[in-house]
Amino acid sequence: MRFPSTLFCVLVLAFCSVNGFAFEEAPISPDGPATAMVLDEIEIAMVQSVPEYVRQVSALMQSEGEKDDELVAPKSDADADEPTDIVVGTEKETPKDEKPAEKPKRTLSPEVVKLREQITGTLAANTKRQLDMRSDTPAAILAYCYAYGADTQVLQPTQAQQPTPGQRRQQPTVTKTPIFAIGALCWNYPCGGKTLLRSDGKEIIAKVGPGLQRKPGTLLAMLAMSSIAESYEVRVGETVGSIADLVRTEKTACSADADMSLALIGLSFYCDCEEEWTNDFGEKWSIPKMVLAELLHPADQGTSNITDQLLGLACAVRRFENEEIELTGPMLDAKNYLDSFQKFAISAQNDQGLWHPRFFLFKGSAQNQWEALYSAGHIFRFLAFALPEEQLTDPQVVRSAKALTDLINKVANSPASTERQAESLATALHAIAIYNERLED
Repeated sequence: MRFPSTLFCVLVLAFCSVNGFAFEEAPISPDGPATAMVLDEIEIAMVQSVPEYVRQVSALMQSEGEKDDELVAPKSDADADEPTDIVVGTEKETPKDEKPAEKPKRTLSPEVVKLREQITGTLAANTKRQLDMRSDTPAAILAYCYAYGADTQVLQPTQAQQPTPGQRRQQPTVTKTPIFAIGALCWNYPCGGKTLLRSDGKEIIAKVGPGLQRKPGTLLAMLAMSSIAESYEVRVGETVGSIADLVRTEKTACSADADMSLALIGLSFYCDCEEEWTNDFGEKWSIPKMVLAELLHPADQGTSNITDQLLGLACAVRRFENEEIELTGPMLDAKNYLDSFQKFAISAQNDQGLWHPRFFLFKGSAQNQWEALYSAGHIFRFLAFALPEEQLTDPQVVRSAKALTDLINKVANSPASTERQAESLATALHAIAIYNERLED
């Protein structure tokens, strides 16, 4: 089975020879077939020295780019032969006798138009999966808020009045009223017997653990991707604040030893690109410094940690690009790394257009549909967000979008009985929602 491209093999062999790694026979995965090689130690080592890895890739591309179009990172403006006429930080002036170039209208093929209709129907159908504050934990509600944003609703139980004296004694009835889920989380309503927020009297802090955030920054990342204003009210008992307080908490918690992948998503949205702040230890931090820390932070290639990291880096790079700020240093390293990983992720697809449950450690499929949905949702969400616009309609990408939508529909009648299953479905829905929205732009 052909897994990496020729170029990627050359790069891996060169990297391994320098760092003392050796290939060994792949173990048989309980979830699917073995691959041609074991990639976990190699991939982790690459992440640990990402800047150097990216430079090796870029150097190799100059000589090999014409021969193999897989895993080819595009050149940066600094490598171009001709000077660019883009002025960083300012709007490009258009001569008076010229009209601004209009963005060409996208023409979608009948296949993609039909796929968009299928995605729209799937997203609409899954709104019928009603969340309930009595049974669903903050973790499950958080997951669905990623997919449906500010429109997500949850049922709030309200108990009917007790019978008056003299009336026949009856079991009190409970009615359920739909309220906005983000409001329920930010106002710290008990959900599934748990509350998401706490306060020490000075700070408002989102809790981490089973039924809560799966890692720091989960709540702030969801609020950012839902475009919720920083002034939106947050309550913990008598303490009243706003999302700005959550932003401040994530800033002061920055640490090179911590997983900041999801916090990076939130802070890339709520902070200025050139803003600096001080953490609890008196260290200066910024978005570029967070990006550098993530590039040097080893992410597990067989779990959603790797796609969290990729999505965080992609959000930071996109913010800089939208602000027309030149990418240099760690920001440029992140851009090149993301470009390379997009190609690598597409090359890791299985025959169905999805991915192995162990993400990038193996190439294959699984019998368990929920586990297949988990990895495919996380990986395709990264691709749907980060791929260049012109690649969204490439055959391999369209195939993945359709396969993921079909898989969502297959589990449509199965209740998500665990938090992981709820996350699997919600992440997959978020992935196709991002894809559908970008095709519409």
